[in-house]
Amino acid sequence: METTILHFSEEVRFTDDEFYEFCQQSSELKFERNVNGNLLIVPLSGGKQGKINSEVNLEIVIWNRKSKYGIVFDSSTAFRLPDTSVRSPDVAVVETSRWNNLSEMEKEKFVPLCPDFVIEVLSPSDRLKDAQQKM
Repeated sequence: METTILHFSEEVRFTDDEFYEFCQQSSELKFERNVNGNLLIVPLSGGKQGKINSEVNLEIVIWNRKSKYGIVFDSSTAFRLPDTSVRSPDVAVVETSRWNNLSEMEKEKFVPLCPDFVIEVLSPSDRLKDAQQKM
C-alpha cells in the first residue's frame, strides 16, 4: 500500500505544534509532513515488514549498547528536520550529547534535529526515490 499525500495550500498548513497535536489526536493513523508542508498518511506495516523492522532495530540496539554511541529510536519517533519536514524512519540513532542538549520539551515532542544515522526498510510497494527523499 502506497503513502497517500494530502496537499494543503500555505494558508491552511499546520504549525509544528498544531501538527504534533493533530498526530496525538489521530493516533490510529501514522502521519509525516514533507518539505512542502503536505501531510503523508503512511500505511501501517504488514507482518513481514514489521518482523524485519524489529530485527534491524534489535541489531542497532545491541550495537549501540556495545559502542555507547547514542540513543536509538524506532519508527514511532518523529523528527522535525531543518527543512521543516517531519519524518519517522524505521530506525534512527542520535549521538548522546546532541540528545542531551535538547530541552525536556524538545524531547517530548517531535525531535527537532536530524538523526546521525537512519535505516528505512522498504516494503515491496515502496519506491526507492521516496525513501531517499525521506532519508
